[in-house]
Amino acid sequence: MSPEAALYLEKANEGLAKAHDMLPRWPDEAGRAAYLAGLHAAQAFIVESTGKQIKSHRGVQRNFCG
Repeated sequence: MSPEAALYLEKANEGLAKAHDMLPRWPDEAGRAAYLAGLHAAQAFIVESTGKQIKSHRGVQRNFCG
């Protein structure tokens, strides 16, 4: 795994842990944190499979979803 992909996955795992902790009191914020974790996981997949680092949400959508 590339160092860039590993960093994105680390951010994704941190986001999921944050979402889990927030869920009982702030479900909306937990949902946002979980969404961002998914975005970071998609960035990890993209950088690992293509070598491109995508920074924007739109760029991730284009590269991940086609």
